[in-house]
Amino acid sequence: MSAAIDSVGRVVASVVACGPLWTGRTLDTVAHDGAVETTESLAARIYLSAYDPTRQRLTGRGELGVLMRAAALTELLHAGRLHDVDGRPAVQGPAGGPLLTEIEASRPRPWTHWVGRGEKAMWREVQDGLVAARLIRLEPRRILGIFPFTGVVVLDPMVVHRLHEAMSRILRDHGPADRADFRDAALVGLAAAGGLRTAFDRRTAREHRARIAELSTVAGPAVAAARKVIKARQAAATAAGG
Repeated sequence: MSAAIDSVGRVVASVVACGPLWTGRTLDTVAHDGAVETTESLAARIYLSAYDPTRQRLTGRGELGVLMRAAALTELLHAGRLHDVDGRPAVQGPAGGPLLTEIEASRPRPWTHWVGRGEKAMWREVQDGLVAARLIRLEPRRILGIFPFTGVVVLDPMVVHRLHEAMSRILRDHGPADRADFRDAALVGLAAAGGLRTAFDRRTAREHRARIAELSTVAGPAVAAARKVIKARQAAATAAGG
């Protein structure tokens, strides 16, 4: 169990290119039995948090690419590889890695721009890493027995259960939000931004709206950018359908 969760970040750490692996007291180390080691990659954790173990399916597929991009940018920000300049990410130090290289080569653009692009590549990198780590399995399925799609099965559902439990605990914690680890804060904020109902339902999100806002602020601008991108896309879809 511990080895499985620890391998998540080690397989996909290259996705965010944020230097040496970080280890600390994060969501996984405050899980129910305290026996889970740190998950290094925030992008992998938001992917796993979107999984519904009961129905054995991945939820939030339309938003997950944006959330994983925001997760990668958040890690780079807190690793000191990016910093915020007037609402735009700027590379600090040598670029290294495709995401940092792309940002450095571009004119200054807002966080929403970077959160909303490169989703497919991010999806492939994270998902392929989880498959290689034998944490998930992909299998062909059909909707209504007709339309093909790729199903996802998490091979150890307890990884997801403990992740969801820890997210719920952090959401309900009465301690100062600015003392929360940024990864914990970001995971809760991103789940709320994407409307993921696997860790907490809509009613819980409403009841703890202030706490979510505080945690999102701790996480940084990429979380707020993800919320804006998702809301804009939903509004556009509604307008097109109306």
